Amino acid sequence: MNIDKTKKYEGYVWMSDKEKPDVLRDELLKVDFSTIENPFVIEAQLFDKESLTSYSVKFIDGEYHIMEFKLEEKDLLEPIHFVPKSRLDTKSGKVKNLKFKQLWKVLEEGDPLCEGMKTKVPTALVFIGFDFYNKEEE
Repeated sequence: MNIDKTKKYEGYVWMSDKEKPDVLRDELLKVDFSTIENPFVIEAQLFDKESLTSYSVKFIDGEYHIMEFKLEEKDLLEPIHFVPKSRLDTKSGKVKNLKFKQLWKVLEEGDPLCEGMKTKVPTALVFIGFDFYNKEEE
């Protein structure tokens, strides 16, 4: 799977030769995941607001593993916020929080520990963008 480089993304790309990730704020993707070169991408989390598609990229054992998640508008409600270890700079501000959405799946066969009732189990934690500091908060 390759990620469309003609679309604009919010997210980050962490290169193997950098101490911090490069933060994208509605920017075109400059890396290519179809070839492996040095420096390579260790990890990337990208969100296309237009198509509501999230990509999670990890470099494992010499190859890129790309997960694609198609979301709906309702999936953007009530995100889980994570505070980055250090402030991540963009050209237009600093990242306050990373936003993720927990996706769930219903176990149709029922859970034996819950009297056989159908239960939900977490399936993926999906990146859906950032919260940025405004000028007063920086």
